[in-house]
Amino acid sequence: MITTLPYVSQPLALCELAPMDQTVQIVNEESQLETTKKQVEMKKNDEAVTLVEKEPVTVPDKDVEEKPIKRRKLCKIANKEVQHEDEQGNPPTTSAQIISVSTTPVPDVEIREVDPYNPMWKVDPKLWKEYLQWKKSRKTTHEERKVVSTTRKKDFFRQLEENTWVHGDTLDLLFAHLQNKMLHLKHHCKRSFRILHSSFLTGINKPDCIVWNHIFYTHLVTPDNKKAEWTDPTAHLSIWTEKDVEYYFNTAVGDYNDIPGWGDVNYVITCINIKEHWLAIAADMRKCRIYVFDSMPNYVEQKLVDEALQMPARCIASLAIAIGVNLHSDRFTYGPWPIRRSKATLQKGRSLDCGIFCTKFVECLVTASDLGCLTVPNMKLFRQQYVLELWANKYFC
Repeated sequence: MITTLPYVSQPLALCELAPMDQTVQIVNEESQLETTKKQVEMKKNDEAVTLVEKEPVTVPDKDVEEKPIKRRKLCKIANKEVQHEDEQGNPPTTSAQIISVSTTPVPDVEIREVDPYNPMWKVDPKLWKEYLQWKKSRKTTHEERKVVSTTRKKDFFRQLEENTWVHGDTLDLLFAHLQNKMLHLKHHCKRSFRILHSSFLTGINKPDCIVWNHIFYTHLVTPDNKKAEWTDPTAHLSIWTEKDVEYYFNTAVGDYNDIPGWGDVNYVITCINIKEHWLAIAADMRKCRIYVFDSMPNYVEQKLVDEALQMPARCIASLAIAIGVNLHSDRFTYGPWPIRRSKATLQKGRSLDCGIFCTKFVECLVTASDLGCLTVPNMKLFRQQYVLELWANKYFC
C-alpha cells in the first residue's frame, strides 16, 4: 500500500508598495525548495511518513536609505534580522509538499502589488451627503464630534471646509490626524516621522527661554557658566535637563511604547507662522538639515525666515546630540543645521490655503507621493478630504 500526504497550500506574502504597472510573478518550481533550507526525511514505511524541517533563514535588511537612525534604546534589538523587501517575492515556506507522479502541475501565480498612496483620492459622495445633512440639521447644532484627541462642533468643520485661514490649533489637529493615519496605514508610509506641536518652536523663540543664554552659533555655555564645544555631549545634556526646558528634552526622547523618539524617525515635522502665513518645517535627522516648505515664498522675506529659525536650527541639533542621535551617524553636523527653503510659488492670488498646503505637503513627503498635486484648484478637494476624515473619524486613501 502507498500512502500519499495531501497537498498543503501556503498563503502568499504581500509584496511591498510599487507602481501599479509592475507585477511580481512567483513560479512554483522545485528550485524554490532550496531557499527554504529544509531537510525532508522520509521513512519508507507503509504506515507513516516523518517530516523534519529547519527554520527558514532570514535575510538582513539592506535598505539603508529608509532605515531610521537607531538610538540607545534600540541597542537591545540591534541584532534582529529582518527579511529584505526585494526577497519577499519568494518567501520561505514553512511546510513541505510530497507530490505523486500523477499530480497535475500547479500553474504560475501572478500577484499584483498594492496600489501606491493616492493623495488625490475622491470623496465618497454618499458619506459627503451625510455630512452635509448633519451640518444643516438643527438637531446637531450643539453636537460635538471626536477629532483626534479632542471634540469639535459644527463651526470647526464649516471653517475647515470653506476657504478660510487655518488657525494654529486646527493645523496642529490636522498634523496629529496625519500622524495617526500613517500609523494606521503603515504600508503607505514610506518615511517615518514625528509630529511636533507648533508651540514647540514658539516656545523656543521666546526671548525669555533660557536656551538663548546657553546655545550659540559657535559654542555652548553650560548652566554653571562654563564654555563648551558643540562636540561635547555632556554640555548639551546639562542644558536640556534644566527644569525650564525639560519639556523639550522629554519631547525629543519620546516614549518607548507610544511616541517615537527623534532617533527613531527620518523626519521631525512641525510648522511655524510668520506674518500670518504658515510654513512647514521638516528636520531630516539623518542628513542633518532643516527643510522649509513655503507655498508663497515671495510673501515672507528670507530675512524673517532666517530670524525665526536661527534658534530652532541650533536647538534641534543640540537636542539630537543630547539624546545620542549623533552616536549612530557617521556624518552628523555639530552646530546649527543648514536650512533649505523651497522657492516655487504655488499659492497665488487671495488664497487662504497656506495651512492646507503645509498639511498636504507633509502627507506627500511621508508617503513619497508626487508633489505636483499641490495646486490652488486642488485645495477644495483637500479641504473636503480632511473634513470627511475628521468628521467620520476614519482614514481614506
